[in-house]
Amino acid sequence: MYPKIRLDMRDVINKVHPLIVALSTKYPAALPNGTSVQATILRGSRFMTELLKCAQSAEQALGVLAERDFPRYIWVVRATKEQKPILDFVCDPTESRLGSFIYGLILYGERWRPHEAEILNTPELASFPVWACV
Repeated sequence: MYPKIRLDMRDVINKVHPLIVALSTKYPAALPNGTSVQATILRGSRFMTELLKCAQSAEQALGVLAERDFPRYIWVVRATKEQKPILDFVCDPTESRLGSFIYGLILYGERWRPHEAEILNTPELASFPVWACV
């Protein structure tokens, strides 16, 4: 394992889980019953490749990639339904400050479009970028 990884899965889940619960409560059509959530540590370059494959719009995916430099390794907490991504919380595992390790939130697909403005103005999500409708 890469020696600079400081955050384990417990740290990531403890921070991200309440945010996923809040989003699923507020937007049940976007995060429906039967949604599964998985946390994985990936190389940043592999995540970038996956993002381009999963995105509905290559242009929007490239916009996400241009906005942030992804670390060598990242935690990805992905919610999926029928093996299609719904959202990704991207976290920096090398960050030592627990409050600031979320690198961004990626919302996949048109299901988020009706809620985009509201989500972008949600105080709990204001400390990191939110990329909607990728």
